[in-house]
Amino acid sequence: PFTAQWGTECNNNAMCETDDDTSYANLGYQDTAEFVTDGNDLYLEYTGTMGDRNIARHTQIQLICDMNARVPNLTNIPYPTVGEYRFTLRSQCACPGACEHIVELCTPDGSNCSCRLGNEGDMIRVQSLSNPDSPIVVVTEAEEVTLSVCLGVDVGPDDAPCRDVAVCLQQHGGYQDYGVPYKALYTVQDGFVVLTYTSLDDYRRTNIRLICDQDQQFEPDVVIRGKPSSTELNLDLRSVCACRNGCLNPPVSCERVDDCSCYLADGTGTVSLTDLDNPDAPIRTSSADKWNTYDYYYNPCTNMSVPGFENCTSIAACQSVRTLSENFNLGLQPGVRFSTSLADSRVMRFHYKSETDERQTFIQLKCNA
Repeated sequence: PFTAQWGTECNNNAMCETDDDTSYANLGYQDTAEFVTDGNDLYLEYTGTMGDRNIARHTQIQLICDMNARVPNLTNIPYPTVGEYRFTLRSQCACPGACEHIVELCTPDGSNCSCRLGNEGDMIRVQSLSNPDSPIVVVTEAEEVTLSVCLGVDVGPDDAPCRDVAVCLQQHGGYQDYGVPYKALYTVQDGFVVLTYTSLDDYRRTNIRLICDQDQQFEPDVVIRGKPSSTELNLDLRSVCACRNGCLNPPVSCERVDDCSCYLADGTGTVSLTDLDNPDAPIRTSSADKWNTYDYYYNPCTNMSVPGFENCTSIAACQSVRTLSENFNLGLQPGVRFSTSLADSRVMRFHYKSETDERQTFIQLKCNA
C-alpha cells in the first residue's frame, strides 16, 4: 500500500484518482487485489470506497505482456459506468516468468564511469560525457549547478569547498560540494539507471537520473528536478550515452582542415562539404508555425549574401521571416566548430555563430553513402 500526500481519501491503498488536486477518490485497497482471467486475458482487480457514504469503486487493470516495456505504461480506458475504472498496464512483469530476470542492479564495471546491467551484459557508459575543461552548467533563477562526470573539477574561489568535485551547487552566493567523482553509485530506480554522487563529508548527495534520448547525440540535456534541499539534489540527464550500449567507445574528434572540412582523428578520413559550396545558389529550406513562415539559407565553405536581406551579407546561414519581412544572420563561416556524435562518428555537426553570438546554427550531418 502507498499513502498519497494529497488527501485522506488516498491513504493506504493501491490506486488513487485526483481531480486538479481538489478532490480525491480511493480506487482500490491493496488487500482487495484479485487476479481474474477472461480467455487469454489476465486482469488485476481492486475495490475501494469513497467518503462517509462508502460509495463503492471498482478498478480493473488488464495486464499486457510487453518485453520492451522496461518502464511500466499505465493507460486509462474510458468506461461509462459510474464507479467502474478500466486501465491497461504494459510491462515486462506481465510476461510469465519475466520478472525473475528484471534488471535490479547496475554493477560498476571497473570504473566510476560505467556499469553493467544485471546478467544481460548491457552497459551504461558515461565516460564520453566527461569534459572537465568544459563541465556541464545548469543555471536557474535560484541556483547554478556544475556537473562533471567521471573527473573532478574546481568551482569557485580557492577557499570554496568545491575542490575536485563531480557536482557543485552555487546558491545564495555560496558554494557547496554535492558529490565527488570517486563516490559514485549506480542503481536502478523506476526503470532508470540513477548515478548518485556523495559529498566528501557524506552529508550531501546528487541523484542523476540517466534518461536514454537518441536525439541528444552531442551535448547532454541536464535539468534540475524539483527544488534542491540542504542534503539532496536531483537531476535529469538526457543523452544517447544514457542508452544501453549507447557510448561504448570514446567519441572521435574531427580536426579542422578549413571552414568546411575536418579530419577524423581515428584515421577513417576527411569529411568535407566542398562539393556543396555554391554561394550563388545556397541550400534552402522552409518551416512554419501558426504565426509565421520561415525561410533558411545555408552555404558551407565560402560566404554567401542573400539579395535584398540587409542582415544576410557575407555569412554562412540566414533566416527570413516572411510575415514580418525580417531577416537574421544565423552564423559566420570563420570560427565554425566541428564535432562528432558521442555514440557514432558517422553523425557530425557543424556549429556556426553570428557576430554577437545572439543566434547560432547547428548543421547535423549524417553519412548516407
